[in-house]
Amino acid sequence: MPVIGFGVMRQNAAANTSIQMLIPDEYRGRIHDYRGIQTVVTYHPAFLLRDPTQKKEAWKDLQMAMSALGLKPSSRAPQA
Repeated sequence: MPVIGFGVMRQNAAANTSIQMLIPDEYRGRIHDYRGIQTVVTYHPAFLLRDPTQKKEAWKDLQMAMSALGLKPSSRAPQA
């Protein structure tokens, strides 16, 4: 069962790197293995409130997590 990490702090834990070295987009868009647990990284909800244009990208991340769970992702994209 995948875990979904939101924002820089979750990326930091999943990647086991320092926050200064993180570039969020480098971790998005694929499923990571963290100690045997499938992990999907996406944007923090507060970031999406500040930049609603990124909702479609976050939706793609959530669809990927749903597929990993064996669920059929909805094709309906969120409104920006």
